[in-house]
Formats: sequence, structure tokens, C-alpha cells
Amino acid sequence: MKNHRNRKGRKENARKRDAILEAALEVFAQKGFLDATISEIAKKASVAEATIYEYFENKENLLFSTPGKKQKEALDLLAFQLAGVKGALNKIRKFIWFYLWFFQNNRSWSSVALMILRPNKKFLNTPAYQLLRLWTQEILEIFKEGQEEGSIRKDINIFVARNLFLGTIEHLTSRWILMDKPKDLTEFANDTADLIVNAVKTPSPQDVYFINSTIHLGEKGREMSAGSDRNHSESS
Repeated sequence: MKNHRNRKGRKENARKRDAILEAALEVFAQKGFLDATISEIAKKASVAEATIYEYFENKENLLFSTPGKKQKEALDLLAFQLAGVKGALNKIRKFIWFYLWFFQNNRSWSSVALMILRPNKKFLNTPAYQLLRLWTQEILEIFKEGQEEGSIRKDINIFVARNLFLGTIEHLTSRWILMDKPKDLTEFANDTADLIVNAVKTPSPQDVYFINSTIHLGEKGREMSAGSDRNHSESS
């Protein structure tokens, strides 16, 4: 009986904590950190203000705790999405679609993560940030896999490629949060994937031939132009 009561108590504590975190995400997303109040969060979570302080030291500690559960959910879903996908380039395409889909379907979390937490230096020392690092580490692992299998150029800096990946997606998402444009973030998934993949993939023999031919024609054109200028100068 005592164990049953303990389990029930732990379950209730977890439920309250989750309710507080969900409420905090919504309030922080709507009001921003400075204007959000503990009383608003308590009201939305249907708990007393004092209850929040049983779980979180202060408003800042509550803010830094908000992304953790959702970030864990994102990592689990990402692993499921990538399971069975063969080839680094295909994984990049799937990752991009999932990233945009998850941001779109978790707007409050996206707003807090990108607009409030990302610029906050203190957030870098929190457990939630370590989960975020696992997310970005997965991108690096995919780029490394591509270099090993030969589908991604070995001469690219994978950290710069990761920043291109993240920067493009997060810019689209930030614009969507601030301006509600576009209505559907995933409509940019294919174009974004084409941009990233074309930037990092190993050129095919046809691509190399086209590039070399273009360079050759460009050099020949410059030589002809220079010769024409000389002839014109001499005739003058």
C-alpha cells in the first residue's frame, strides 16, 4: 500500500511539473521572458503560485527547463524518422523536412527556443542546452557519414555546412514565428534540401565535365575579348 501511494505521488508530481512547463512555454512564447509572470503561468497550469516554486527555483530556472521534455521528444522522433533511411543525402533531406515539421507543430516551443533561449548565454550551461547539442551533433554525424561513403565532398568543413543547415532552417522558422509566413513551413522542405545537398554533395562526372567546360569557355571568351580589344586599339 505504501509503495502504491509513493508511485501515485510521483505520478502526480510529474503531472504537475509537466503542466507547469507546458503553461510556461505558452506564456513565455506569448509574452516574452520579461513580461511573463509566475502568476499567469500558475493560472494557466491550474496550480498555486507556491506550487511552481516547489519545482523551480525562480522564473529563469523555469524558462531554462521548458525545452527539455520537448527536445527529448524531438530527438526520439528524429531517430524514428531516420531509421531505415539509407545514404547521407537522403538523411539530410529527411532531417530538413522533420526539422521544419517539428517547428511548425510546436510553435510555442519553437518561439521560446529560437527567440528567447538561443541568444541567452546562461542557457549554454543548462541540461536542456546539452540536449540541443545532441540535435546538432546528429547533423555533424550525417555529414561525416556522407564523407565516408563518398556522397559528400571531403574538402568541405562540416561545421560550416552544419551552420548553413541550421541557419537556413532557423531563419525560415523565425520569419514564420514573427510574420506568420509561410503558413506551411514544410512547403520549403524540398527547396531547402536541394540547396543544402547541392552545396555539399560530391560532384558527378557529368557535373565535373559541365564545370570544366564552362570554365574553358569562359577563359576562351576572355581571350577572344582581349584579342578584339587589342585589334581595335591597333586599328585606331
